[in-house]
Amino acid sequence: MAQGSASRTEGRVYAREHIALAPWAHAAFATVLALHFGFGPTTPAVAAVIASALVAPWLLLRSVHVEVEENALLLQLGPLQRVVPWGAVRAAAVEAPTRWEVIRGAFAGVMPFGVPGGARTWILVEYGEASGLRRVRFMARDPEGTARAIHRARAHERILREVARMGGVPGLVALQEVPDVVAPVQRSVESRAKTA
Repeated sequence: MAQGSASRTEGRVYAREHIALAPWAHAAFATVLALHFGFGPTTPAVAAVIASALVAPWLLLRSVHVEVEENALLLQLGPLQRVVPWGAVRAAAVEAPTRWEVIRGAFAGVMPFGVPGGARTWILVEYGEASGLRRVRFMARDPEGTARAIHRARAHERILREVARMGGVPGLVALQEVPDVVAPVQRSVESRAKTA
């Protein structure tokens, strides 16, 4: 996440992406701002209000940060931030929606984390309880790698839950079908046992 993010979780980071606003979009915002001051209103108060209305979306849409961590999926678009714990995730899918599908989805309650010119591929994540299912969609430059990281992190969280249910590390013998996840889980369980 960006420096200064207070909600960063502790643990292993499976994937990290930073998608910046496309250079043409920066040029478009700067051009509109320059045209505003060249042909805009004459009073300084009106000019300041309009300039701040133009600069706010520019600052909001300048980059998307995505982190797939051991405990949660962390998404940040400017000041907007979402932390989705793995226990709440119901489904995750790679998709390539059109711009209009993203816009219609936003009006239908799917929170989009994307920037103009960022990436054409998105990942849709459904989370929450059946009665209050929520959806978030975010851009990914490496959607297959990010989807694999989400799968590994969710498997890690499920194994930790199962180990806790079985009463500790000996239960890991039954979970050898996910070898790339079992070793970090075993280290995680052992370190938690040492601190307890």
